[in-house]
Amino acid sequence: MDDDIAAQFARLGAVVPKDNIPAEIEAVEIMAGNHDTFSAWLACETQWRMRQGMGPLVHDGLDYSAVDVVLRRSRLEDPDTVFNELRMMEDAALAAFRETDR
Repeated sequence: MDDDIAAQFARLGAVVPKDNIPAEIEAVEIMAGNHDTFSAWLACETQWRMRQGMGPLVHDGLDYSAVDVVLRRSRLEDPDTVFNELRMMEDAALAAFRETDR
């Protein structure tokens, strides 16, 4: 992040420590057979059901009705397989969230 961007954040009242910004972005290679599932995962990234009680915000899982819309609109060749693979990714994400939601 350059000084101009940091100044813009500061004017908004947000301070972003420079040491939290990665020096370079790491590329991730996705196998061709996983393209549809990974694309659907990214399209669903805002579709998490969450709740908050007396403690921190907790991830409950993906909103399957919203996921269904994403899959239907994507016109995938095999939406059932993509849905099952998304559920596996969701399980892994929930395990990771449980580590940080505490």
